[in-house]
Amino acid sequence: MAREYARVRLNMAEDAEYLDLTVDAQHLYANILLIDPSLSYCGIADWRPVRLTQRAKDLTIDRIMAAAAVLEQARFALFDPDTEEVLVRTLVRNDELLRNPKMALSVVKAYQGVASRVLRSAVVAELKKAREVQSDFSSWTSPMSKDALARLLDLPALDPADYMPRITNRITNRIGNPDRSGSPIQIGPDYQSDYQSGSQSDYQSDSVGFLPVTSNQQTYNQQPESSYVSTEGYDASATEPPPRLCPRHIDEPTTSPCHACGEARRSRKVWDRNEAHAVKLAQSSEAKRRAEFIQDAIDECGLCDENGYFGTTVCEHNPERVETNRRGAARVREALAEVAKRKADDEQL
Repeated sequence: MAREYARVRLNMAEDAEYLDLTVDAQHLYANILLIDPSLSYCGIADWRPVRLTQRAKDLTIDRIMAAAAVLEQARFALFDPDTEEVLVRTLVRNDELLRNPKMALSVVKAYQGVASRVLRSAVVAELKKAREVQSDFSSWTSPMSKDALARLLDLPALDPADYMPRITNRITNRIGNPDRSGSPIQIGPDYQSDYQSGSQSDYQSDSVGFLPVTSNQQTYNQQPESSYVSTEGYDASATEPPPRLCPRHIDEPTTSPCHACGEARRSRKVWDRNEAHAVKLAQSSEAKRRAEFIQDAIDECGLCDENGYFGTTVCEHNPERVETNRRGAARVREALAEVAKRKADDEQL
């Protein structure tokens, strides 16, 4: 369930571990991850670094990955690139999500949607810490949430100290060991070639046709000198589709084999697949937002149960509804009594 607001602790400005992060790591944590629309109530968000380059004009995949490595070393965030998920580790505790039984159920529901086994275990560890430091919260004893939380607490937990870095281990051989001192991580050409040359093992999805980009400033690049159209220069965020033919043959198509036209057709195919995926994603996001809006109303309502029912009817989340129903029922009883009285009077005549 998405959040309408992000809760940022002001004492972060005094937290020594936070101040030891690089400026890019602080930006990735506070200005990207904490306000990410996909961030769930158990602290899990989508981890798709290439897409994150669109969050700022000069943001590149190099900077994102270097910042992620710093956050990972400091255990501010844990990653699973295989499932494309990141855990903002202390979100449940810092946002005090277990204070309210309904919010606790939202945490449990969000946990059930986590794909990564590693991150699931890390979430359980955070719940156990919350149980220790926030034991006075009502969700631990409320009939609405205590059993669901107890089931999660019985699951295997991963202590942050035992977490095996996923981001850092993939780049340390190329860029050196990032540490918690705040020293910038230098990105070299070898690192760029691994994450930006078109490797689909880490950040590609062949089923939807996403291609790597070296920065969000790239545009579709045609090279007239060689009549070659490169898909690596293709901007997946472009609003205009790339041509299906090379510059030489746009106005004068040919039936002869043309390597550049073949590359152009491949680029257009990728663009078309991305557009179709974007439409599906938008439809899915809209449905998700509607469901989250309904769930938020349930969480904030003091009348209905966790399923949104007031007794046996769907709750309207209107605090005045109880009194309105009471007055309506009283008028019905008065009307029935009047009818019964008139009937009795008629029988006596």
